[in-house]
Amino acid sequence: MSKQILVMGMHRSGTSMVSRILNLMGCYYSSKDQVILPAEDNPKGFWERKDVMDLNNKILHDHQATWDNPYKLKDIKINNSLYSKDIKNIIYKLEPHRPWFIKDPRFCLTYNCWANELEHNLNIVVLRNPLAVSISLFNRDKISYLSGLALWDFYTDRLIKNLDKKKTILCFYDDFLQDPYKASKNLFNSLKKEKLKKINEPIKEEVMNFVDKQLNRSKLNSNKNFIKPNDKNNIITGQGNNLLYKKPNQIWDFLLNPDNLSKILPVTEKILLIKDNHYEGKIKIKFGPITGEYEFSVLLSKLNKPKNLKLSGKASGPLGIASGEGLITLSPMNKEKTELTYQYDVQVSGKIAAIGGRFLKTASNIIINQFFDRLAQEISPEHRKNNFWNLILKCLKVIK
Repeated sequence: MSKQILVMGMHRSGTSMVSRILNLMGCYYSSKDQVILPAEDNPKGFWERKDVMDLNNKILHDHQATWDNPYKLKDIKINNSLYSKDIKNIIYKLEPHRPWFIKDPRFCLTYNCWANELEHNLNIVVLRNPLAVSISLFNRDKISYLSGLALWDFYTDRLIKNLDKKKTILCFYDDFLQDPYKASKNLFNSLKKEKLKKINEPIKEEVMNFVDKQLNRSKLNSNKNFIKPNDKNNIITGQGNNLLYKKPNQIWDFLLNPDNLSKILPVTEKILLIKDNHYEGKIKIKFGPITGEYEFSVLLSKLNKPKNLKLSGKASGPLGIASGEGLITLSPMNKEKTELTYQYDVQVSGKIAAIGGRFLKTASNIIINQFFDRLAQEISPEHRKNNFWNLILKCLKVIK
């Protein structure tokens, strides 16, 4: 069966690269009059249609959103019927050329409008480490790192929700840079499993001539402020600190109370104290591809009240297992202020590790920061004006 292919993923994630690979396999995408020409920020070409991009921009504009400020869409349901005629006109031009593809990162935001008009669509989602995406956005558009991460999270969250129960092939940017031909062959084999007809096996010379590893100018080691991964063992490390407006003794007592922990963790069931300093419960994480419910077990040890403690834990769910250790230290600043510092090492395995090599380094850092910000908000209301998500909103100029 000939398919209607939609290529999507966050901006700067490699959707253009994957689209060209599809084109080399014989998939059609545009007549000459609709081709978006290469540019300095994408010298190998966009492999994108003008009419598709223009229509997606119109959909966003009609809802007071843009590609780099899409947040108005969060609480809005797009009326798909308003764009049905324009979408059908584009599809009408493409249909004689099956198999065809259309590509636009904005599909992450407008997918439902298009899916309603397609009969046999297949989604190809290109994923890239959000840290690398944020660096690339900064290099090209001077978008701050936090704003870039927030954009990646919004796009990815919309994507995961929209593609629920749809036929989707995942491609990873790093795979195409590490071994372009192998990654292209894997994509070809995935397309054949979906019974896609009239496609050609990729030719190694053509693929290798197109994929230019030198164009990867957003390597993670170019920013020392990000957490440092150890990919070999799927180990994630990080550290941070918070200023709390309570005395160390008060914070210590708060942390060792399971009822209090239930307030600051996104738990689905109440946290239980199994025995001395041993806690168990279920937590629901909402962060792009690692969204899901996880059972966890945490043991506190080396308690030196009210100065420091060690925690060891394990979490497991349908996507895999994470285990690790952390150290929390409370340092009095003055009569009513305490600095809480933390450091951690987490190791992941199972399905989540395949995603984690590219995403968990950011996800863990953000999720753990959220936990300590919730702790700060719960234990010291004075902190609420400076919490983590308010910081992001300030960077986005959503709030002052």
